[in-house]
Amino acid sequence: MKKVIIYIMVVSFFSISLTGCAAFQKKASTEGPYVTPESMGVSSSLKFDDVPIPAGFKIVDSDSFTFQNRDLRIGLLRYTGRVSGDQTVSFYKENMPMYNWSLINIVEYGRRIMNFERAGQSCIITAEPSSFYTILTIAVAPRATAPMKEEAKEYKEYKVVK
Repeated sequence: MKKVIIYIMVVSFFSISLTGCAAFQKKASTEGPYVTPESMGVSSSLKFDDVPIPAGFKIVDSDSFTFQNRDLRIGLLRYTGRVSGDQTVSFYKENMPMYNWSLINIVEYGRRIMNFERAGQSCIITAEPSSFYTILTIAVAPRATAPMKEEAKEYKEYKVVK
């Protein structure tokens, strides 16, 4: 009886393992969970007309907001899509300069964070891989400026107390 239970457990473990590997395998074709770079274009529905979104991404309205008036523009937009992180980085490196954005840096450690700037604006784009899709977060805000001279002076006046 004990051998039958062990046998069933071993067979179950291997069948789950083999099916799990096949279900979560990332493919570079349009048949799998990700699209190929050749099929990537700019989405036709943009919340900000100067920040492109790769085709195939859909906005998550419940996690997004924008505020825009004559003087100010702020937004945090979240999208999901079946484009790999590497393809997303390539898309933004290629397309953001066409909208007058300058790449400042890219930080990659599982998720990819790209920082772009242009006159008075900052745009931070994060591509975070998930099991079945990529979560794309775009934050647009006024660009940070250097601290005011009075603030800098206050920091210099602090002394170490012994």
